[in-house]
Amino acid sequence: MLEKDLAIYLRNTQEKLKEIMRGKLQDYDLSYRLILILSLIKEDPLTSQKELAEKMKLTQGALSVSIKELLCQNMLEQIPLEEDKRYNRLKITELGHNTIKQCIEDIDARYRILFSNFTNEELQDFYDKLEKLNHNIDEINTKEKEGVIL
Repeated sequence: MLEKDLAIYLRNTQEKLKEIMRGKLQDYDLSYRLILILSLIKEDPLTSQKELAEKMKLTQGALSVSIKELLCQNMLEQIPLEEDKRYNRLKITELGHNTIKQCIEDIDARYRILFSNFTNEELQDFYDKLEKLNHNIDEINTKEKEGVIL
């Protein structure tokens, strides 16, 4: 069955992609989650830990562990809020900014290599096909939530 073969091949490809990206992040002694946290803080420096946890769909406890790790690695610092010293604002350190910048550059370079043998038309066609696939996945998820058994 071709569909099953494609699904298996897609899963294998996804695992290879994860491994490539994970390997690069390990060069920085960071996980994807930690890079994502830094990126979200960079986008919205006034965000609270509660808001971050909601955006990332994590518990506040799980986020606190990751924040503590970033604090220990000197990627983040906590600055007490003027209006209420019980609460801290998270600020990315210079090391954190440099790490994000370098990591993103490295990952972008890997993406360019990954797709270097494709024409723009092939990339667009591939994107369109993945878009259809993701639409079908969303349909399956919707039907399962509605109790429709496939």
